[in-house]
Amino acid sequence: MKFMSEFEERGYKIQAFMPTLASEPLQWVVKVFKEGELIKEITIPMRIVPRFGPDTIDVQILEKETEKLLQSLP
Repeated sequence: MKFMSEFEERGYKIQAFMPTLASEPLQWVVKVFKEGELIKEITIPMRIVPRFGPDTIDVQILEKETEKLLQSLP
């Protein structure tokens, strides 16, 4: 998996990773940290195999699902 992006909001650090090898599952891995500790990890299926980076559709799905994830956190 390749580190793709990171942001902080409401005291949480959110990191997104994407597959880099054909042998890896076609999915995002999103990790949530609070005070440096991993508190949650989810996977989000991707639709299109990334060749030169993620497809815009997959980025939109990632953003939508990450927003839902943030809303579910206390």
